[in-house]
Amino acid sequence: MYGGALDWALAHRLVVCAAFIVFCAVSFALFPFLGRDFFPSVDAGQFSLHVRVPAGTRLEETALRFSQVEGVIHETIPSGELKTVLDNIGLPPFLNLAFGSTATIGPADGDILVALQPSHAPTQKYVEALRNKLTARFPDMVFFFQPADIVTQVLNFGLPAPIDIQVVGNDPKNRDIAREIQTRVAAVPGAIDVHISQVLNVPELFVNVDRTQAQQIGLSQRDVASDVLVSLSSSAQTSPNFWLDPSNGVSYAVQVMTPQYNIPSIDALGRTPVTSPNVRRPQLLSNLATVQRTTSAGVVSHYNVQPTLDVLASTQKPRSGRCRQ
Repeated sequence: MYGGALDWALAHRLVVCAAFIVFCAVSFALFPFLGRDFFPSVDAGQFSLHVRVPAGTRLEETALRFSQVEGVIHETIPSGELKTVLDNIGLPPFLNLAFGSTATIGPADGDILVALQPSHAPTQKYVEALRNKLTARFPDMVFFFQPADIVTQVLNFGLPAPIDIQVVGNDPKNRDIAREIQTRVAAVPGAIDVHISQVLNVPELFVNVDRTQAQQIGLSQRDVASDVLVSLSSSAQTSPNFWLDPSNGVSYAVQVMTPQYNIPSIDALGRTPVTSPNVRRPQLLSNLATVQRTTSAGVVSHYNVQPTLDVLASTQKPRSGRCRQ
């Protein structure tokens, strides 16, 4: 059949060439309907929502805020179309961070993975509705959707968003520049989920030790830091210890720390005892150091050794009408 068709085409060259030209011309009528993606998005019936509550929020309070966000999800998506809602909050302990999301940096943020039933409405419809509702109801929180399918994740090279604007350098003004870029990019039609990847306002306590006074008592900077570390975050790092249960053969970590409810204020922290083998009586931390509140970056990214700020953004087809920028 192929040989016969080829013989006929060679014998009627003008007809074949004319038909080919007409076919190509008619094909241009499809131009307005063509997409602009190299790999068109696939509606796999799932999406990944990253939620970031105010920096410094405790894990149990973060879980409470996540439950409120889940309420909005159940309110937006009909129960007959909703299959699974899974929360992954904070960083995994004692595990490789490669198993978690690159956007999660601490107990104040996490991911909500949502899977829909096979018979569901377009996923993008629910994503757009949730983006508008969540931003309006929780103005103090940050929301952005990450790629849930493997194709988009590969095309993003592991980044949470396809657009990454980097501000590189040690200049303290770079933070203001990054915020200005975020504001301007968010005003561009079609730009969505615009945010700064790094969290720059994590609250912390700065303990300034008077080394001269500590040395007069017989204490060193290391003694003070070690006792405060054990009191606040247990002895897991300074003195790892394990107990083997002979009944089941499982090893359990044995840790010692001050109960968190016993340190409700900075004054309570100042009453932390500090001692060493060379000191007869333990000293209070308030006698050796001053504690002040401050903020710092929750995570520091580098590009070619230089500190880097990443302004991330995704794209969406803009609505009809004009946007003033």
